Amino acid sequence: MALENLKKIEEKILGTEKIEETQKTELLTLIGDLKEEIRKLEGDEQQKLSNTTGFMAISALEAASGEKKPEIMEISRKEMLSSVEEFEASHPEIVKIVNSISVMLSNMGI
Repeated sequence: MALENLKKIEEKILGTEKIEETQKTELLTLIGDLKEEIRKLEGDEQQKLSNTTGFMAISALEAASGEKKPEIMEISRKEMLSSVEEFEASHPEIVKIVNSISVMLSNMGI
């Protein structure tokens, strides 16, 4: 799942003219590094990554919905935070790469 999402992101980056070529190259390199790290994960570790991204998706969808349910948001937030902290402790390189991508996108205004 994560690799499929990264492939879609790569396609979007390649297909846009709004990102400078040097930035595209840097983003694509980081995504390539991230894909490499994800491929190293074993079954249980890949499941933890899927759980983490799942909690993030649930939180984002709930935050964006018109009808907010505070109890669902709080459960999702707590589960996401716990999952991220656990994943960060066991896979600091993946977290480092994701942070680099996030900072770069943020600096670009995305």
